[in-house]
Amino acid sequence: MPRQRLSEAELKRRRAERWQRWASKNREHLRDRARRRYAENLERERERRRTYMRTYRQRNARTVLESNRRYRAANRDKIRRLNRERRRRAGTGYRKHLPELYAAQNGICTECGCRLPPLRLKDDRLNPAIHVDHIVPVVLGGSNEPQNLQALHGPCNSSKRSAAPRQGVIWAG
Repeated sequence: MPRQRLSEAELKRRRAERWQRWASKNREHLRDRARRRYAENLERERERRRTYMRTYRQRNARTVLESNRRYRAANRDKIRRLNRERRRRAGTGYRKHLPELYAAQNGICTECGCRLPPLRLKDDRLNPAIHVDHIVPVVLGGSNEPQNLQALHGPCNSSKRSAAPRQGVIWAG
């Protein structure tokens, strides 16, 4: 008696069942293989995950924002502690270098080349319209040392954000 030929759907179902049985018996082997592949291709895997997360955040911006809001609301103390720690590591007080930066740059904004407003206001306070900017941003490995600081207009500093410095614009004080 000839064997009956199975349909494609039935073959697919049987293969899936066979795979499930094998995988349930060999979970540790599969886990080890996945870990080994990940370790051997670490940089590629990290880039794959970055790309996936970037795409996910773009496609689900509203969901991600809402999730972040819920997390921040539920973990206020943790967020405050982390922000305090981040500010402590980054350091503050670099505005104290503004007079020497202003003098070294001859009152010129290094981003646009225009004249900066007066350094001091009438009540002798430092002018808040002049921003102290990191040439190499802290998030990109820059320091708070005076050699990495420059005086900019507020709008120039805001438009620069955390971009890497442009060639030829860096002030070498």
